[in-house]
Amino acid sequence: MGYRDDFFIVDNIIGYTGKLNKMPTVYFSWETFDGIEFARITQTYPDPKNVGRGAVRTSRDYKIYNVQVEKKVLGLFTKTVTQGLEYYDGHVQHMSRNEFISKDEFAEHDLALCAQSIKKFTEIKPKY
Repeated sequence: MGYRDDFFIVDNIIGYTGKLNKMPTVYFSWETFDGIEFARITQTYPDPKNVGRGAVRTSRDYKIYNVQVEKKVLGLFTKTVTQGLEYYDGHVQHMSRNEFISKDEFAEHDLALCAQSIKKFTEIKPKY
């Protein structure tokens, strides 16, 4: 039995960040009487302590959306990139390195690829 198997299910997938065929970070959410429970499964990251199921949190104001950000490239010029931003508890809490792709925007095959993360990563991240 894995960490929060009741929560990390296909029906709770709301989207992903990263490249779909290269182990994206998969985002999960569901509404409860206490608010919105949410978490993500990070499948690949430079620090192995940050790989696995994230701690499930609850907030009444959880949202994830994309923002346009100006990034310096090699200190020479700037370019505009799209990044997913998580907002909860009244503040921006996490900015992804990549655009957030909502479940509403992808095909069933994409959902199946995201769902693979549930079986591959059953334990909470070592950093917790």
